[in-house]
Amino acid sequence: MNEKITNYVAEILKVLVENKVPKKDFETIIEIIRKEYENCGVIQEDTQKEFFQKFLENQEKG
Repeated sequence: MNEKITNYVAEILKVLVENKVPKKDFETIIEIIRKEYENCGVIQEDTQKEFFQKFLENQEKG
């Protein structure tokens, strides 16, 4: 996955976490990001799931 895109998405998600966006809204935003990148063919679906799962696990840790 393109590192620039990864960093961009991570920054978006970090801001959402820092602002304590409700989980339902957070999941909706993640789904929108997934669909946009999937439509562009930039991020493959399996890579998306792996990326977002790792991100969420890291957020839960700390």
